Amino acid sequence: MVLNLLNRNCKMRHLLVLVFIMAVTLSCKKDDPEVADIQPTAAFNIENLLTNWSTSIIIPSYEQYQTNVLELQKAASQFKASPSEINLTNVRSAWLSAYMAWQKVAMYEFGPAADITLRSETNIYPTDTAELKDLIKQGSININGANKLDVKGFPALDCLINSGSATKIVGRYTDSILGTNRLNYLEEVVNQIANNAESVNIKWSSNGGNYVNQFNGANGTDAGSSLGQVINALTQHIERHLRDGKLGIPNGNRNFSGTSLPGHVEALYYGNTSIELALENLNAIEAFYNGSNNDGVEGIGLDDYLISLGAEYNEGTLNDAIKAQFAACRNKLNAIPKPLKESLTSNKANIDEAVKELQRLIILFKADIPSATGVLITYQDNDGD
Repeated sequence: MVLNLLNRNCKMRHLLVLVFIMAVTLSCKKDDPEVADIQPTAAFNIENLLTNWSTSIIIPSYEQYQTNVLELQKAASQFKASPSEINLTNVRSAWLSAYMAWQKVAMYEFGPAADITLRSETNIYPTDTAELKDLIKQGSININGANKLDVKGFPALDCLINSGSATKIVGRYTDSILGTNRLNYLEEVVNQIANNAESVNIKWSSNGGNYVNQFNGANGTDAGSSLGQVINALTQHIERHLRDGKLGIPNGNRNFSGTSLPGHVEALYYGNTSIELALENLNAIEAFYNGSNNDGVEGIGLDDYLISLGAEYNEGTLNDAIKAQFAACRNKLNAIPKPLKESLTSNKANIDEAVKELQRLIILFKADIPSATGVLITYQDNDGD
């Protein structure tokens, strides 16, 4: 009996000591500002993220792009039937609208777009003007194949409709020797853009190829998952096509010569648009990150996923760092005077700053987001970023 009482008393003392230690520890944590107050987050449903991306952003953006391209096709058809300055103006306007709409889908190079290498088929620049002229002289409209990527798409149209005054352009299309060849070539370039836009749109549609169902269902984080494909596609696009293609290569930051290449800007002949296209593309990528549709209504985005993971960056959150970096990139792009091809020599420092900010955004997408999500960056590069 005495031993039992001693044992019970001993256990009671140990229990009281343990309770006291726990109380002191909790009190210290609550009062100590250096100790993080970590709250558990509810399980994040990746399929809901993918569904918002596909049904609220990707598919509507492709639909809008196809709509704009059909307007371009209509305007080009009217111009072919009656080459005039008024009809040329309509073609130019439709080309610009479609080109801006392209900026909202250019980064989705996975699934149906990757199957037909949509980005390469649509927007390789600079245009090989010598070959383009040779094809027109030959009366050839055979612009299929990898060796013809730089004589078609929006950049080729830029050359065909913007490389001169309206009077001069119309004169080329009404020329008795090559006018018909030029009209046929213009029509073929537009038709290929339209056919590719329709193809991708149909494959995404639930009433067509139903890729949307496959996309929404691949809800892991492995290399074959939709999240993995999206993060890789966005990162690669920002790196190679936004930073390099739109700014770094023409500015000399990202080409072998290290010198400015004014002939390599996007929308070369419609110069004031080069920066506008870059801004449209950047804004579309940011909206996608935030899960915002084309009307600006926010849904579930990558930002929400990072928040749910508790992803940190320096003294704050990774999401805040990414949002701030998008804003920094936009500010630097807006600071570049138009046209871009002239700023390459007169305001090179402004472009240098924009390239630097885009590089910081790339690092966030290429290193920090994968680290937080467990997604692997699988595309290859050789520049040591």
